[in-house]
Parts: sequence; C-alpha cells; structure tokens
Amino acid sequence: MKLLSVRYLATIAIAIFLTVDVFDLSAEPITPEDSAVAREALVDWFECEECIEGQLSKVVKLATLLEPSLSMTLQGGLGAATHQLLQSTLEARYDELVKYGKSHPNAKISMSRKEFVELHIANYEAQYRVRAAIALACISSDASKQALTKAKSSGNRPDVHAAIIDAIKDANAGCCKQLGNCPSEN
Repeated sequence: MKLLSVRYLATIAIAIFLTVDVFDLSAEPITPEDSAVAREALVDWFECEECIEGQLSKVVKLATLLEPSLSMTLQGGLGAATHQLLQSTLEARYDELVKYGKSHPNAKISMSRKEFVELHIANYEAQYRVRAAIALACISSDASKQALTKAKSSGNRPDVHAAIIDAIKDANAGCCKQLGNCPSEN
C-alpha cells in the first residue's frame, strides 16, 4: 500500500474546512474554484520548504477566505482528522525505517514508534502554527490581531510562542517582515 503524503492529507483537511463556511452563515457561498485556489495557497504556505515562490503573498491576497482557517490552525493546531491521518502515515513510515534498519545496521532508528510519531507530529503542528501566526501578522486585520493575542497565552512550545510574539509585534506595526515591508530595526 502506497502511503499518502502529508501534503495530500493536509489538502483534504483544508478542503473540508473551506467548503463549509462555519463563521458567517449569511456570507456568500464559496465557489468550488475559489475554495480550490484558497486550499492550494494555504497548503503551499504551510508546506513550503524555502518559501521563496510567493506562497505567503498568495495567502495574504486571499485573507478573506483564509483568515478563519489560519486563526483555527493557530488556536487548535492540526485538525483531528489531519492528526489521525498524519499519525497513520508516520506509523507506517516508522515501520519502513525499522525494516530498512534490519538490513542496514548503521541506519537503525534510535527511538520508539511512539516517540517517533509524537516528535514528528509536534514538529509538523509547530510549523503549521508558526506559519499561521506569520500569515495572520501579514493580514493584520482586527480579527487576526485578536487571534494572535489569544494564542499568546495558549501554552505553546517556546519556538511557537516566540513566533507568536514576533507576529503580534508585526501586526501591531502594520507590517510583515517576511514580505519585506517593515522598516529596518537599526
């Protein structure tokens, strides 16, 4: 059985979220085309490695569609379905690495399955939360500032907390370091 990629799983979870407007029932429905564009932009931003192809700019341009999803990601991390799919994928990956390690003694995995899965889920969730914080700072609306302020006291791990503090500073200054529109701090 071929494993589903984490990117594919995230796309599914975001597609589900974007097809239901849970924040404003009076809002005009999101078209499938708009949903697909927004979903692709958000997944590209959450998953990019070097993020040098305008991924953040695309998310900021789609702020009206994506701000609720970014706020939810910042507050709650990975959704339950994404978490479960990611866990299954990582467990299967761990099994592959153990099998490989049996025939390659120098490549044996040095942690338990549980540790492996927990470590990678925590890192994945931190990346999503940090990216959500950065995007919300760049959007810099009242709602995004509120989401950032609320997340500040949510007991996040230190790297995520630091990113949220930086994002709050940027949002309050009305600029975005990642987009290069903040005055230099000399």
